[in-house]
Amino acid sequence: MKLVLVFFLLISSVFSKDISTRYNVYVTLLGDVGYADVTLKEHDDNYEIKLIANTIGVAATLLKERVETFTSRGKIVKGRYIPDIFIAIKETRKKSRVRTYYFNHEKKEVKFIEENAKLVNVTKFDHKNFEIVSEEVKKTSVEETILDVYKDSDVLTSYLNTKTTCSSVEKFYKLIAFGAHD
Repeated sequence: MKLVLVFFLLISSVFSKDISTRYNVYVTLLGDVGYADVTLKEHDDNYEIKLIANTIGVAATLLKERVETFTSRGKIVKGRYIPDIFIAIKETRKKSRVRTYYFNHEKKEVKFIEENAKLVNVTKFDHKNFEIVSEEVKKTSVEETILDVYKDSDVLTSYLNTKTTCSSVEKFYKLIAFGAHD
């Protein structure tokens, strides 16, 4: 049984690729403000790339321990990364926002779901103890829509696809992708 397991692990590693790295984020006036861990996993014709950005030091204090996570999963077709789903999560001590993009390339449409949660202080009067009580309550909201604009990639796949979309002739490229700022 052990031999079969070892054989399976060896074979699966031949057809899989896992790459991970860490980038330090440095700002001249503030010094080190954070780091980003990036992981790319490929198996057969599927991929997942994940970027987790963490703040540290003064930046973490100013940004309320902010962590941002970006995940893209999809297919690899002729060396090009085609997303099925892109998830962008922004979290602080008291708030979180999850933006999920579901790509339907055949219909050329993207379903967008945004989930927000935040802790808010609620003050109530406790009739039993005859006192005012304050507590943190989690407020949530969910919005779902089909976007008016279709883009065939997200910011992570756009980066991965630069090897197939960029040439030495062009000097400037316009990045058009979900998850990228204007």
